[in-house]
Amino acid sequence: MALFKKFFRRKSGRKSNRTSEIPEGIAYAYWSCLCDDESCEECKSLEGTAWIPYLVSVTEPPLSSCKSLEGCRCIVVYIGKEERGANDISEFIRKSGGKVTSEQLEQYEEGKMD
Repeated sequence: MALFKKFFRRKSGRKSNRTSEIPEGIAYAYWSCLCDDESCEECKSLEGTAWIPYLVSVTEPPLSSCKSLEGCRCIVVYIGKEERGANDISEFIRKSGGKVTSEQLEQYEEGKMD
């Protein structure tokens, strides 16, 4: 549980657009909303966006502009360098300018399977 708290620090009720602290040993990060009926269109549009935190600054959730009646429930998921395939994906993201959409990442992963 301590690791979870380290990666996902949040104060309840906080609405912020600051960038997050980056844990060590991270290959890349990606945006995750719950993508259910409660997620607003802005949050859904960010779903699966991946970036290298050391190269690109991304606003940390919760989004102050979120329109969900439940409030923004988005999180940043950090992928460690030790995860299988993380270094390859990280290199692809880096070569793409440090940030990719979920569609770009999906195309890259599909291309590796061929």
